[in-house]
Parts: sequence; structure tokens; C-alpha cells
Amino acid sequence: MVFLPEGGNLRFFVLLPLLFSVTLYATEYGRTKITGTDEGWWVIQSTHFDVYFEEGSESVAESTVVIAEREIQLLGDTFNYLPSNPIPVIVYRSPARFRQTTLSAGDMGEGVGGFTEFYKGRIAVPYTGIWSEYRHVLAHELSHAYVFDMMFRRELTDIIKSRAPLWVMEGLAEYTSLGWDTASEIEFRDMVINNMIVSVGELSRRTDYLVYREGQAIYHFMNERYGEQRYLEFVQHMKDKNGIEGAISEAFNMTVDQFSERFIEWARETYWADVSDGGSPSDIGTPVMQGEGRRASRLNIAGPVISPDGSKIAGCEYFHARFSGVVRSAVDGEVIFRPVDGGGVFEEAVSPMYRTMAFSPGSDSIAVAFHLVENDGLKISAIDGEPRTVPVEFEMIRDPAWNPEGGQIAFSALQDGSLDIWLYDIDSQQLSRISDNEQGEYDLWWGSKGILCVSEEPSQGTRTLERWNVDGDVEVLHVCNENISSPVETPEGVVFISSEQGEPNFFLLQADSLPIVRLTDLYITPRFTSWADSCGIALFQAADWTGSGLFVVSDLDTRRIDQHFSVHECGDRPVPEDIGHYTPENWRISQYQPEFSLDQVSANAGFDSYSGLTGNSLFLFSDILALHQMGILANFSGQVSDMDLAVDYRNLQHRNQYHGGVYRFVSRYIFEDSQGYRDYVRDINLGGTLGLNYPFTKALHAGLAANYRRVSREGLWSNDVLFRENIFSVRTNLVYDNALWGAVGPRVGSRMSVSFDYAPGFWDNAEYFTAMLDLREYTWISSEVTLAARLAGGISFGENRQRFFLGGALPHRRSTGDVEGVGDVFQFYASYADLLRGWDYVSLNGTRYGVASVEFRFPVLNYLSLAAPIPVTFTRGRGVIFTDLGFVSDDLSTFKGASGADGYRLEDIKMSFGTGFRLNVGFFVLRTDIAWRTDLAGVSQKPKYYFTVSTEF
Repeated sequence: MVFLPEGGNLRFFVLLPLLFSVTLYATEYGRTKITGTDEGWWVIQSTHFDVYFEEGSESVAESTVVIAEREIQLLGDTFNYLPSNPIPVIVYRSPARFRQTTLSAGDMGEGVGGFTEFYKGRIAVPYTGIWSEYRHVLAHELSHAYVFDMMFRRELTDIIKSRAPLWVMEGLAEYTSLGWDTASEIEFRDMVINNMIVSVGELSRRTDYLVYREGQAIYHFMNERYGEQRYLEFVQHMKDKNGIEGAISEAFNMTVDQFSERFIEWARETYWADVSDGGSPSDIGTPVMQGEGRRASRLNIAGPVISPDGSKIAGCEYFHARFSGVVRSAVDGEVIFRPVDGGGVFEEAVSPMYRTMAFSPGSDSIAVAFHLVENDGLKISAIDGEPRTVPVEFEMIRDPAWNPEGGQIAFSALQDGSLDIWLYDIDSQQLSRISDNEQGEYDLWWGSKGILCVSEEPSQGTRTLERWNVDGDVEVLHVCNENISSPVETPEGVVFISSEQGEPNFFLLQADSLPIVRLTDLYITPRFTSWADSCGIALFQAADWTGSGLFVVSDLDTRRIDQHFSVHECGDRPVPEDIGHYTPENWRISQYQPEFSLDQVSANAGFDSYSGLTGNSLFLFSDILALHQMGILANFSGQVSDMDLAVDYRNLQHRNQYHGGVYRFVSRYIFEDSQGYRDYVRDINLGGTLGLNYPFTKALHAGLAANYRRVSREGLWSNDVLFRENIFSVRTNLVYDNALWGAVGPRVGSRMSVSFDYAPGFWDNAEYFTAMLDLREYTWISSEVTLAARLAGGISFGENRQRFFLGGALPHRRSTGDVEGVGDVFQFYASYADLLRGWDYVSLNGTRYGVASVEFRFPVLNYLSLAAPIPVTFTRGRGVIFTDLGFVSDDLSTFKGASGADGYRLEDIKMSFGTGFRLNVGFFVLRTDIAWRTDLAGVSQKPKYYFTVSTEF
């Protein structure tokens, strides 16, 4: 997977980190990673790969080498190219560890199974305990690394110049890793039948899941319709700078629109016929509806499970931009309660990728597998009661199943590289292991005869339907080369979903050892079966012409289908015969030793007759695991003595995250002092910092840092040192941030920052104590509308107490000429100005301040495409209506907020209101605001206009 902004292409992915690298540490806010593990890291070096793994994951790492070497040989045979340098592969022992990766600064969402970054060509993948999933993700990401190396040679300039849309890369990765297998074709067939596929031109602007499966289908169409040679020519031409238009023209001698028409026609001709041959989910079941009357809609939640009495449905849903656990009524779909809300200090959430909830036999309690800070945990709660976290913690927990007799909960848990069945006894609070093997058991269902599950045989690629008892004895019920999922026990036997006869449908393993029978002939794929014992009702998830949703069926296990239909022929990918070059004899295993290497470099230079030679450069270094990170920034303008230089180092190897740096920044300007004399001065800010950051959770962290700075001003015309001050300070802060972002700013959540900065005044240094508080709340009004509120303030004491500046729409540094003390030099301030629209920049100042802002944020622009003067597309422009209040004071005893003389009006409290527009243009957010002052007795005749580059607060 590669990460792109919506509507973007490959160059956005490359350039955005350059901005993040220099701004990431300039702000207090931001979510943190829980870094550091108890285990050390090791590396296996093979012919084409360096596989890095945590101690205890040796078997997974060894299998990774074998899979990777096989895949690289297949790719080499296809494209006649092999990378000259080993490809680094970083294997995380669980999805929980993967979510804390330091290779990417952003959060790893639930749908991210792995990723490949450009600069070092690193592949990062988590092991999920299911080998088929792991092989697919590894092969997919390996294809990315291979194609980046083949097409771009990992050269930054080539990647930036590429005009390849996202589907080209993701579709190729899917096609080279899976071919056109049954599961892929079935999923694409469902998309075609449900009218989800789009034209190639539209797909080139998409960044959602469609780029994976439809992109894969496009490559299959190329190969099937025009032959392998034309397909390979298309991939080779994507290296050119003419984009997809040029590649399609060169390979197929047609335009993008012509190619798209042929592809859409092929897809519909191939799969629409299946609708007439098969049945709809509505033909066998009844949709579960949410609401009543005309406002009723289908209920659709991820990983659904029905209660034994058939009255409730539980699962995962996207609630206020977070994945939360929910229990709803099976009658009208109304929410009964949410055992896991999502968010909060501990960032609790449930996964939509598998089943995470199970009802008790009496339907009066629920068990929930959820994400903890570092691992997964288990909650038990009475319906509409207070959830209780049980003393169970694993690297991953999924598919809980309650004993029909009560008192015990079974679940699949990933620990030490193995996905096994575990048992928790509620009364004794004892935990026991039922299975212990490499197959990986999942999709658990506890029936009267034992625990049903699906497992895999890694070496043979088969799926097995099994039944376990609590003593660890296992009975193999069915073995198949195709996918098996969602087994449940019914009075007729075991019902499960399988694609062994070509297309996924319900099958019955009869209780009396009779042959397996097919129960349905659906033209669409069913998922997530569950069974209500008391009323004999089955629940499943599927889609038809009217959309996706949940269906209940009362006769699922008694239905029979005599005719069998197969999907279209799918070819298996070849397996290379020569495997000698990736046997363990050719491997080297050693303990990981971090070494810095260059990640990114950005530089430019210029010349003008006034300043002379100017330029700036940025160098970013890290080790392979990105546990050690260093940045070097160097800018110069004219003279070497005016060079800006900064070096920053961060050590993320442990949970205590250490950082340090040194810097020297110079600025020149001409000013006129209060006596009318003009002077040309240079301000120098020289210093260093050393500190640590401790993350309690992803949303809550504390920091402590010691800083030394020397700020000075020199007269360049007079050659005098006008001012010099040394500052040693200690700063501590506590930051809470669980806000989730939209296109231009936070959309939902809360943020808080409390900071204290103390300069003790040693050795005649500056002396002050400053405390600041910042609270922000983002309230979800609807999926597109947010109400944002902010309250902030600060106070400073001491001989050299700091001042706070208000005014304007963006923190803005404005230099002053007269210097009577350190407070007149803006380098003295870590936070120089704050938001108060309606007034000039930094026009108000004092040693105490407070501000409050409320913004109503709403959508204005969905999509705008311009053909001239330059072709550009804008999406998701947003508007805002706001009001700001603020005050500054040196002495609160003389502060007068408002006056009642001659009518009520504000005095020292300043107030404004206005409106604005925000637009994300890819690299930054453009903001424009119009603000009017008011004292509640009148409104200013002329507004203030602001045009700024900044995200919303």
C-alpha cells in the first residue's frame, strides 16, 4: 500500500514528507507512537532480501524469506529484471506492533495491512497469524518495492515526475501477487453487479479500495484481451513522463476513453449474466432495517453477530469517525448501547476486519475483543451495563465465542507468532490454551458439540473446518483448497460459507455424515454468518442492487440446491521450480545493528545582486527501523556568517523517547527606531535542547526538556552589539490529543496542552516563569459539519517575564527596532502570537492573556476541476462562521472587561465575528477570513481581511 492524498498521484506521496519533516516537531499537538519493545531485533540476509524481525519471530521471518524469494523470482521471470540491491523487509510480530511503527509518522488504520516507502524501498508488514493473508500482503508490498526499483530506480526525481495514478501501482501489486484468483474475481464480480466500477479516467482520480480490485481487473483484462506482451509494454511505458494517456496510447493505440469503454463492456458482458443464473440475498432472507417508514434504511455493521434469542445484533460500526462496538435491536435497528465507544485517553477501538463480539447464551451480556494501548484485551458487559475489562491481554484477539452453557469464553489469540484458541473461565478468571500449532485457528463458533473453527495448512494451502473440545482434542470435519469461513452449528449440522464450487455460497456439513450439500445459489458473496439458537434464525451480511446490509433467514439449514454453477476460469500463478538459491544455507543471520543512511535530501540555490548566493538544504537520516532519526537543515543568504543551521536527533528505541538538537538562526532587517535613526541589524538565535517524551497512550504524552539559548542583536552599519541575553530554561508539558483530522483541520475529538517554562536566572541569565493552557473540543454535528471551540490562556512572572501577543489570523512574528530588554526580541518567545481576528497582527500584548474561539465548520465545495490556465482539481473546500474573544493585561487588578456606562459595551475584552473559506491544495491549506470588530454596542464599518497558509485550529 502507498499513501496518497485524495485526488492525488505519486508525487504527492513523495513531497508531503518533506513538509512534515520540518513541521512535525514544531507543534506540541499530535498523537504519539508507543515505541520500544522488550525483544531485540535480528536480520536474515538472503540473496535479494534483508528481513528484519523481533526476537521470538524466527519462524515467521524464515518463512518470509522463502515467500519473498519465490515472489521476486516470479517477478523477475515476468519483467526480466532483478533489483541490484537487497530489499529491506521489516516484519512486525502482530498488528498491534505494526500500528506503532516509526517508519511512518501517521496512524496505521485498520485497513492498512502493510506499506512500502520509496526512499529506502522498505517493506513493513505485520503477521496476523493467518498465512494466506500474510502471503498476500507480503507479495503485494514486494511488488511495490520491485516496481519502484524497476521503474524509478528509487530516484526521487523520477518518482516526482511520474504521473502514474494510484490504481496503476496498487492494481499491478494485486495482479502480480495474486494473478486472477477466484477470490479476486468474485470480489470484482460483486462490484460489477452492484454498479460500483467506474471509468478508467474516474479511477485515476480515486484513492479508495476500488483502485485495488478494479486496478487488478484492468491488468487481467489487458492480459486476456490483448496478450501478455501488450500488458508488459503498458507497464514499461508508465516509466515515461506522459502518464497513463501516453502508456495506453503506446501499448494499445487508443485513448483512455476508448480503452475504458472496452474494459467496462468486457466486465459487464462477463459478469452481468450471473445475475440471471443466481439468486439475490433478498430471495432467501429479509433485510434488517434501521428506522421506520420512508426513512428506513438497511442496517449494515461489520463483523455482525445475532443474539441467541434473535432480538439483538452486535458488531463494529463507523461512529463519529471512529470504529466502535455497538449493540442494536434486530427489530428496528435502534442502538441499545455501545460497549466500546472509540477514542478517549486509551484510544480503545474494535476492528472492522473480523468478528470482535459474542453474546452470552441468555442474550443478556456481551463479550468484546478490543484494542488496548499496546495489545488487545477482552471486555464483558451486561446489556446496557458498565463494561468490565477482564485480565486477558494478547498481541491480537478476535472471534470470541461464548460457551452455550455459559461461564466460559473462547477466542482466537495471537501470541509468539501463533494464532491459537484460548479459553477464559469467567468464574475462576483462569486462562487456558486449547490449541498450540502453526495452522492458525480463526472464525470461532461454540456449538453444543464443541468449538468450530477454520484453520490453514501453510505448506499445502488448504483450509480445514475443525471442531475442538476444551481438552484440546480436535476433529477434522472438512478439507478444501478454496476459502472456508463463518461456520455455525445448527440442528441440521454445520453451515459454512465456501467457494469450493466456484462461487461463495452456503453449504451444509450434515450431522449424520451424509455428503456436503449446497444450500444457496447467490450471485453475490455472503459473509459473517451467525445463528440464533432459540429461534433458529441465521444472520449474514451481503449486498444486492440496492446496497449492502444484513439479512436474516429462517430456513437456511433446510434449503437445498441441486444445480451447481462455476465462475469463470481462473489461472493459478506459477511456482518457480529452482528454489536452491533461497535455502537456509545461503542465509546470514545476525543481530541488528543500527546504521544511519540517507532518507531524503532537498536542496536549491540561487543568486541575486543584493544578497549574493542563496540557498537552502534539508537532509533526513534514519536507520532501517527508523528508531534513530536525524535531520540537518542548512540555509544561507549572502555571507557564511548569516548561515542558518539546525541538527535534530531523536531516539525512539525505548518508550522513553529522547531527543536533542542544536541550532543557529539568523535574520537581517532595516528598521527605524523611536528617535528616527535607521539601522541595519542582524538577530542571532543560538541554542540547544535536550529532552525526553513519554507516551502513556497514543493520545496522552508528557515531555521534559532543558533548553539553552543566546539571543543577540548586532548593528551591521554601526558594528555595535546592541543587545545580548543568555537564557537557560526547563520546560515540561502534558499533551492530550485524540482528534481525528479532515481535509483542512480536526473534525472530531479533543485536544489539551498544559505547559510550564521556567528560567531560573542562573549566572545573570534571563529569569521568568510562564504557564500556558490550551483546550480544544471538536463536536460532531454530522458527517460533514463540526462545531469547534477553543479556550486558551497564559501568565508569566519574573524579572524578564514573557509577553503574550494577540491579533491576526495566524501566529505571526513581527520584529521591532528598539530593544530595551530581552522581551523586545521575538526570538525570546517559543509561542509569539495567538489568534484574534479583527485586529492587526500582534497589535495587543501583555503578561497575561486569554482567548476563546467558536467556529461552525461546514462544506462548501465538493469538486472543482479547472482546465486553464493550468489543469488543476480542487476538492473538499470548507466554510466557517466564527467568533473570537480575547484580552491581554499586565495587571489584572486594573482589568475592566465591560462597561455599563452609556449602554453595555466591552472594554478590555476584545471581540470579533466573521466568516471564512479553507481549501486543501495538496501541500498546504489556504485560508481566507473576513472579520468585523464589535464591542456589543456597535460593529466596525470596515472588516479586516486575512489570507493565510495554515490548517484550522
